[in-house]
Amino acid sequence: MKAAQWNGSGSLDLVDYDIGEPEPGWAKVAIAACGICGSDLHGFREHHGGVKGQQPGHEAAGYCIQTSDSSLEEGRLYAIEPIVSCGTCGPCKAGYQNRCRKRDLVGFGTPGGLAEQIMVPCSRLHLLPNGFDRNLAALSEPLAVGVRAMRLGEVSDRVVAIIGAGSIGLLCISAAIHKGAREVAITARHAHQAELARYLGAEVFDDPESLLRHYGMEGVDVVVETVGGQAETLVDAANIAAPGGVIIKVGVFSGNTPIPSMPFLDKELTLKGSLCYAGDLETGDFADTTKLLAQKGDYFSPLVTHKFSLDEVNEAFEAALDKSNGSIKVHISP
Repeated sequence: MKAAQWNGSGSLDLVDYDIGEPEPGWAKVAIAACGICGSDLHGFREHHGGVKGQQPGHEAAGYCIQTSDSSLEEGRLYAIEPIVSCGTCGPCKAGYQNRCRKRDLVGFGTPGGLAEQIMVPCSRLHLLPNGFDRNLAALSEPLAVGVRAMRLGEVSDRVVAIIGAGSIGLLCISAAIHKGAREVAITARHAHQAELARYLGAEVFDDPESLLRHYGMEGVDVVVETVGGQAETLVDAANIAAPGGVIIKVGVFSGNTPIPSMPFLDKELTLKGSLCYAGDLETGDFADTTKLLAQKGDYFSPLVTHKFSLDEVNEAFEAALDKSNGSIKVHISP
């Protein structure tokens, strides 16, 4: 079998490996499609190469080809929820596997979906309809991030502003509408992002300052930060938020980031972190997401802008980095 692994020099090597047999509670999955996430790009962009030997890819879908779990159907397409948790701690028992202190992720400590085949916990496979598009299936993971963020923000009948129009920010538009938001706005740096944001149903602004001018002192009920990195976007979020408003932090920051004390105090703001997805409800975030994908289908197709083979993995990463080519989601299939 072939897989792409970090080589420690800022790129990925294709390697041959023996995947073996699935252990009890696990399934062998033939990857159908895998998206490149911004977190995957950090090793490529910064020329650290990630962790040498690590196999990335956590935005994946694939066909179950071997398992001892009778509840799974071999040959069917499944979305992969990439959390690997202990299953026995308090958070896990309550459905918050995303809060497990022994948590791992497929694509980080566990070999990820930039491969021909991988192993996945059976409980993390979500069945999709027969004939469902494999590239749409691979959107399940980033869309589930947005679905959880909107659930935590309690966005029903509220005005939502999203800072950042990368793939997570764009998918947050759909998640907000799915969860009943009254109005959705987003900041977008690039023309192709703005065009897609309007298609998905958001009002678009060039930057946080123009969004703030539009809403004025009344502000916005829920602000969703999706940029992270070294940006100071929590300052923007605090300025945009309405008195008593909520800020949902989805972006992953590099080190500490400024949080302005006076707006938080003066407006009695609430800051919530949103990590991955949870299963604390009867229908968990990931299951809710796959239902949304199955209902909407081709509505999400414009998000997948580029497709590559596994042999072209480094070219795919280059395409994902280059926003001048109009890239949103870049997918790789074996």
